[in-house]
Amino acid sequence: MNHIWALGNVMKRLTSIIWILTGKCNLDCKHCYAKRFLDRSKWGEEVSKEDVMNVMLQAVDLGLEWTNFSGGELLLFKPWVLEVLAKLNEYGVDVSLVTNGMFVNDEKAEYMSKNNIFAYVSLDGNKATHEYLRGAGTWDATIRGIKKLREKGVNFATIMAVGKHNYKVVEEFVRTSKELGASHVAIIPIMPFGNALKNKVWIERDEYVEALRAFAKALETYDIHGSAWCTPWAKYVVKSKLLHAGNCRKSNGMDIGPDGWTLLCDVLDFKINYVLGRPLREVWEEYNNHPLVKRVSKPPKAYECPFYENCMGGCFARALAHHNSFEGDPLCPFYKDVRRARAS
Repeated sequence: MNHIWALGNVMKRLTSIIWILTGKCNLDCKHCYAKRFLDRSKWGEEVSKEDVMNVMLQAVDLGLEWTNFSGGELLLFKPWVLEVLAKLNEYGVDVSLVTNGMFVNDEKAEYMSKNNIFAYVSLDGNKATHEYLRGAGTWDATIRGIKKLREKGVNFATIMAVGKHNYKVVEEFVRTSKELGASHVAIIPIMPFGNALKNKVWIERDEYVEALRAFAKALETYDIHGSAWCTPWAKYVVKSKLLHAGNCRKSNGMDIGPDGWTLLCDVLDFKINYVLGRPLREVWEEYNNHPLVKRVSKPPKAYECPFYENCMGGCFARALAHHNSFEGDPLCPFYKDVRRARAS
């Protein structure tokens, strides 16, 4: 049994890592928040394959169970991530990456299939709404990539970034994904950060709740499992045994940026500590003891809500952006009701 010790006490296991490895991409999507990592006045140089491998193998010793690498477009600018994920798979880690699917070829798909590398492919509704965000010609290129994954036996899911322009075509997204052979589907609300803020494509509360209800109904119609990312309160809004909604506040994990700094959240510019140059065990202990991380993972009850103990205030990144608080997700319909009740 693997015991993890810190200062004479049992330390929390590091079970998950989400690592944005690059801000480089062939596209300039209207909702992208990763482009900001290209600003060298704020962010350092991107880490190397060797550094990533070293950190991740240390993470295995700390209890790593799953990891996801994203960008930018990894299959174009960081194709070596497949080797790192393959090595982690040998240690029993559940491994995955996010891709726009446009650079999937026979060789990459065969390698991913052989090494149990799961793919999350961005598919933002239908052709018109997808290309509104990503540009002309991107839909057909992504569909070709998805079909290549399916042909080579790669397990994959599709992700829809839900914004003002496409929240009414969620059912079509689920149907198309099922037809393409996705193992499951996911939606994530576009947040008011990065390009989304500039292009005003983020989603409002009523729009997202409508999309969430359509999503749950479509899961039942097409008999496919689905996840509502960054929406911990989703299961209180809609009822479906096929819907999953996690809560990052409860995870024993951390987000890391392209330059090797851990982040409070990958859409926020709160840097916590640096993962290179010292044992990851020390980094992980320091990360957990940081006041901001403690504030997020153990928030005090800030307002009356029947679901607060489980939801813990919803998405803290949206709350910070909206009203400079760690609680009170502006997309949550229950928070709206709470505020109205307080004012009356």
